[in-house]
Amino acid sequence: PVVVRISGVGDRGAEIEFTADAAANPTLTLIERSTLPEDSAEARALRAARPKDSAPVHGGDNATVVVTLKDWVAPKP
Repeated sequence: PVVVRISGVGDRGAEIEFTADAAANPTLTLIERSTLPEDSAEARALRAARPKDSAPVHGGDNATVVVTLKDWVAPKP
């Protein structure tokens, strides 16, 4: 497997092109992790709902989305 990590893109976005052997049937797993902005209403609500003795989480409050694409190369005509 090939692992590629792209970090710090944020709201700027990035165009990424994947290439694969035409005879292969690759599986691509995309993992996107977004941290909540500290001053957002959602982040404030999460902090307010925590017990007073809770410990901070290493990664902070975030959303993680995982999508797996199998056989994502277009079939031959």
